[in-house]
Amino acid sequence: MSHKYDLLTVGNAIIDILVTVEEDFLVEQKLDKSAMKLVDADESNALYSKVGAATERSGGSAANTAVGYGYFGGKASYIGTIAKDQFGTIFNHDMDASGVDYTPIYVEGKPTSQSIILVTPDGERTMNTYLGASTDLGPEHIDDELILSAKTVYFEGYLWYQPPAKAAFDHIAKLTKGTDTKISVSLADQFCVDNFRDSFKSLIDDGTIEILFANEDEIKALYQVDTFEAALVENAKTGVLSFITRGANGAVAQQGDVTEYASVDPVFDIVDLTGAGDIFASGALYGLEHGMSLADSTKLGCVAAREVIQHMGPHPTVDIISVAKKAGLL
Repeated sequence: MSHKYDLLTVGNAIIDILVTVEEDFLVEQKLDKSAMKLVDADESNALYSKVGAATERSGGSAANTAVGYGYFGGKASYIGTIAKDQFGTIFNHDMDASGVDYTPIYVEGKPTSQSIILVTPDGERTMNTYLGASTDLGPEHIDDELILSAKTVYFEGYLWYQPPAKAAFDHIAKLTKGTDTKISVSLADQFCVDNFRDSFKSLIDDGTIEILFANEDEIKALYQVDTFEAALVENAKTGVLSFITRGANGAVAQQGDVTEYASVDPVFDIVDLTGAGDIFASGALYGLEHGMSLADSTKLGCVAAREVIQHMGPHPTVDIISVAKKAGLL
């Protein structure tokens, strides 16, 4: 079957509100550094009133991956719900400008989702997310023909927090079973894994998840082990194609007995880690889809992530294709 899109991503459509803060601010606000906290509208407004100048960008994990894929020149589409408000207009504009095929799905009653991302001097980000309109994403918003027009459908693990969104995932998984459309899932963060470990492991074991993305902490949490090496041993038993990021230590790709390690040149001035894992997934998936080896696909993801952490915001700001070529890829 011919496919219109290489990649279709499904996730929470969120406006990222990026703010630089000092470590003391996190302590004062009693926030867990580097974690994602769900907040209500009042909490979001209260926190926003306490921060300084902010940068606003379209975001959400799966949306960032679609945008990154588009920057590589790949054909990407996106599914996510927004409201007809100022943030919804910004989100729609940013997706369109990035070349991602996005038909807005408007819902009523809640504002467009937003995440106040507090970035400390070491580049770590602490997310305070009001999900708003994105919580209305459900099976009724899924276009079956659109799903089957994609070679790979990629989901962010944050969707598991919302029963309607999880139902949308279940619908898509059933729809694509037995077809050549692959299912890929990012574990999102360690807290997400702790909450939905059994679901993720079941979907890996039964073959529903064909491509898995995680970072080192998430993969250890998934298998409830203390070391990365032990996690790799457990993960190899599943046979799932996995990409595992390790920050400054690069990344690992694994499928059964095959394990590939990719390193990356150090970044001495990290500005903002927002979107690093998302853009890594863009590069790795682009490499896979365009005939690159597992090792080179992993390296391409690392190169993309390295670029995005050197500035504020989750999207590339330079010609990512030229960066990849300079690294001997593409």
